[in-house]
Amino acid sequence: MDAERSGMPGADVGTETIMSATPPPPPAYGTPAAQLNPADEKTWAVLTHVIGIFFNFLPSLIVFLVFKGRGPFLEAHAKSALNFQLTMLIAYVAGTILSFVLVGFIVFIVVPILVIVFAIIASVRASAGEYYTYPLSIPFFK
Repeated sequence: MDAERSGMPGADVGTETIMSATPPPPPAYGTPAAQLNPADEKTWAVLTHVIGIFFNFLPSLIVFLVFKGRGPFLEAHAKSALNFQLTMLIAYVAGTILSFVLVGFIVFIVVPILVIVFAIIASVRASAGEYYTYPLSIPFFK
């Protein structure tokens, strides 16, 4: 193609880029994901606990599903955080039901304090490379 026909001034003859009509194939199903290095596992474990303060069980569920099988340390922390956040969600629901008899408002004061305190403790333990299990949590995932 020459410069006049290409519509681009200064285009050189013979410098066409041929694009393939088909995209490259996706990776094969069932291939194991690469293991995370210990520093990345610690970082994700800390983030799982800290972000759980603000978004309840969603961060720990996402980390658990996305990084499952990519490191035992991160998987244990994601399960622990998920168990605790689901337990606190049950406490919130119970507090909502009990608020009709004026006792549930205590739950709305105590539960957020517990979430903040235990999540900070868990994130400090995760950053130190230690395993941590939340007290008061129901073990939904083992």
